[in-house]
Amino acid sequence: MPKEIDKLFSSLVRKPQQYKGMELVIKYGGHAMASCEEGIDFYAAIGFLRKLGMQPIIVHGGGPQIDEVLKQMGLACQFYKGRRITPLPIMNVVEMVLAGRVNKGLITEFIKRNICVAGLSGKDAGLMIAKKYHLPVKEPNGEEVAVSYTHLRAHETKAN
Repeated sequence: MPKEIDKLFSSLVRKPQQYKGMELVIKYGGHAMASCEEGIDFYAAIGFLRKLGMQPIIVHGGGPQIDEVLKQMGLACQFYKGRRITPLPIMNVVEMVLAGRVNKGLITEFIKRNICVAGLSGKDAGLMIAKKYHLPVKEPNGEEVAVSYTHLRAHETKAN
């Protein structure tokens, strides 16, 4: 287990009351999902945080998974300075993969371990708002500018 994670969990075990109710946003990227380090059970770790009374919020990626589906569908994807160019057909696939395959796959893994969670898309209840990101290309792109924590907390309470 990496030293940073080991240190965090050691601190949590020694002083769990200090972290009770704390919201912890965790980015679980698509590459991390595809090549999870041996010895780290991501789902069990999240379950442990919840047992300590913390409120982990998982924000997942899915770049490799999107690329895989685009390839299967015969759609080419372009990038500009590391940003995916997302014309409507590509955006439809991105949404399908992230809100469908990846999100529901994560939910399934948590449920297998008896960890009750809710999976939301950024579109659900206006959870995330984005603005157009202007690139010197014709296709639309965006970046997140706001997150509705009120809606997130409402769903989080129902999942606990």
